[in-house]
Amino acid sequence: MEYLKNKWMEYILGLGFILVFILVIILPTDNLILMDGNVYELNDNWVYTKENKELNLPAQVQVDKYEEYVVERVLDSSFNKKETLLIRSSMQYIKINLDGQLIYESKEPTDSLFKLPHASLWQFVDIPDDSEGKKLSISYYSPYKAFAGTINPINYGSRNSLFYNYIKNNIIGIISSILVLIIGFINIVIHFFVKKSEDNRFLYLGIFSVGIGIWTLSEVRVLQFFIGNRFVIGGISYMMLGIFPASALFLIRDVAMTRHKKIFTGLGIFFIVSFYINLFLQFTGILDFFLSIRYVNIVLFISIIVALYELLYETFKRKNKWAKRVLEYMSILLVMAAFETIMFFINDFSFISHFTSVGILIFVVLMGKDSIRHFQHLSKESYEKAYYEKLAYEDVLTKGKNRLCYNRKVDEYLEEKKSFRLTILDINNLKIINDRYGHDKGDEAIVSLYKILKDVFSDLGTVFRMSGDEFSVLSSAIDEEDYNNITSKVIKSVEELNDKLEYPFSIAMGSSVFNRNREKSFGEFYHEVDQLMYRNKNEQKIKIV
Repeated sequence: MEYLKNKWMEYILGLGFILVFILVIILPTDNLILMDGNVYELNDNWVYTKENKELNLPAQVQVDKYEEYVVERVLDSSFNKKETLLIRSSMQYIKINLDGQLIYESKEPTDSLFKLPHASLWQFVDIPDDSEGKKLSISYYSPYKAFAGTINPINYGSRNSLFYNYIKNNIIGIISSILVLIIGFINIVIHFFVKKSEDNRFLYLGIFSVGIGIWTLSEVRVLQFFIGNRFVIGGISYMMLGIFPASALFLIRDVAMTRHKKIFTGLGIFFIVSFYINLFLQFTGILDFFLSIRYVNIVLFISIIVALYELLYETFKRKNKWAKRVLEYMSILLVMAAFETIMFFINDFSFISHFTSVGILIFVVLMGKDSIRHFQHLSKESYEKAYYEKLAYEDVLTKGKNRLCYNRKVDEYLEEKKSFRLTILDINNLKIINDRYGHDKGDEAIVSLYKILKDVFSDLGTVFRMSGDEFSVLSSAIDEEDYNNITSKVIKSVEELNDKLEYPFSIAMGSSVFNRNREKSFGEFYHEVDQLMYRNKNEQKIKIV
């Protein structure tokens, strides 16, 4: 019944979020946005000067790496007033001329202590007033063959409107990526506060979420609007390809795998090592991120195939429920990626990167939900284990430790080969107390002795009720002088209590140190201490007589 209530609460909350989302979309309202303005395309009537061929953007021309290519067009009446162009340079460097006069140039990064990566960048280019009828020329070159000849679409308007328009068109991907980042940090924090899990699923899920969140933000192409660091803009997505695959493999290994765990460990280690190697190659100028990452992508593809195969095997052959869940969640991610691929091939670019970002968000949320449930299950098991262990090792009458707990503690001492003191005590004439004053008074005497021992020995020893009125104390106070001081305190406390009680209250005790180098067994040693206690009891009887 409680389970059904929880499920209904989940459905109601989920429905609430969906309802809010629908209302935001369908309800009419005034446009109260602070940053708004028209954004226009500048994608037609371009001429590729080398072949004198008319182009509409985006376009691709055939050139080699580092070969310069130029496109140009005449600006229309829209440029009577000042406008700003937004140009995307894909691993390219550009120069822009207006009627032969250079108005903008992007340059390769200057040499420094480390070689900085080439980067795909947004370029804001201001076109001055009264530019109608002037010829706008843009020359490109790229250090990579893969990007040589690429000409991306160009938009124009005010800077604010260009920025707002881009953010608006990519808001789904941006929000999804930020949420994934937040979930990742939360999981990492949870990991360091949770010590009961037998695996590191919170840590791995957290690192995966942070890594892939940064990667998707980079792929949505918004980092440059907020961060100006070339190394971050040009290299962060490549670096994350060494981080999130490793954590994903470790996560799947710990959560879902019952076999071939070393394969997942080996693949994860490869990605971690590749992260440092690629960083070294980039910094030293031996090989750029863009070139070295190809080998990582090959292993990433292989890893996905291996993970899917192993998850299918675990799900259908071994009926592994955790593997089934991970497979279901990965399927959602793969379906979203497939939708994005379809949108790309039908030339609908409005949702490119959105499907994958949302799919990643769903995957992370579902995995996080399972991790929390797993932790709750472990917490419940741990609580029950602690509860039953407490029952097993706790004395019912005194609420202190019992003989079973004593045996375990002795085993620990013997295993560690430590020297320790054993003290055995019991209450004199407990049978007389029970017979004359009642068993309640006998129980009271037992509890009173326990409290005295616990208070006097404090941090120096552990008190155990062995049976009836017999107690043992295992103590680190092996020095004879320290022990005599403790003994005096115990006797004094017993005598003070005896003066207040209606029945006679006294104890007998015996004690000795078990030396780790002694030849006798602990059983023989225990018998010796027990005899010392009885000798003390007999001595007290003789004094009374």
